[in-house]
Amino acid sequence: MESPCLGADGKPSSLRVKLRRTGYHWFIETPEANLVAGMSWLQNTATRRYKVRHQAWGRLFGDRYKAVLVDGADTYQYRRVAEIRAHDEQQAERWLSEGLKAAGQKAPDLGSLKGSDPRKLALAELLWKRTTVSQKRIAKKLAMRRAANVSQSLRRIDRKKQAAQVPVKLKRFLDEA
Repeated sequence: MESPCLGADGKPSSLRVKLRRTGYHWFIETPEANLVAGMSWLQNTATRRYKVRHQAWGRLFGDRYKAVLVDGADTYQYRRVAEIRAHDEQQAERWLSEGLKAAGQKAPDLGSLKGSDPRKLALAELLWKRTTVSQKRIAKKLAMRRAANVSQSLRRIDRKKQAAQVPVKLKRFLDEA
């Protein structure tokens, strides 16, 4: 589906939507970096309309949206964005492996640690801020039970307290990543 829309300067921008079973992917070319308000409106409107139409309750969209900057020539190449996502997932796996090693932990041992363990939170924050990996995947990889736990823990993070409790090797790794 492609439709033109006008930007703030009156020039047409292009829009492409790919509907997937698990959500949607949008490719939007905008003259200004003003997606936040538009995406908020879109998700709220779509959620309200869906719930009324299907008499449903609860959340419709699990994760917040992710914006991936793609330069002009690649704007409509879905494969390119998929490659970026795949690269991010590989990068996330690498960082997780290296971060666990720096923290003196192994993946099987994560289940015995609290979800609020500072080492887990430091790695979760790195993966969430620097890759396109979902909170659901982060929760699974770091044994934090659910995506909501990751989201809540990242919002409540106390960086000063965390910095004092994170091993020096992990601090160095996080600074270099």
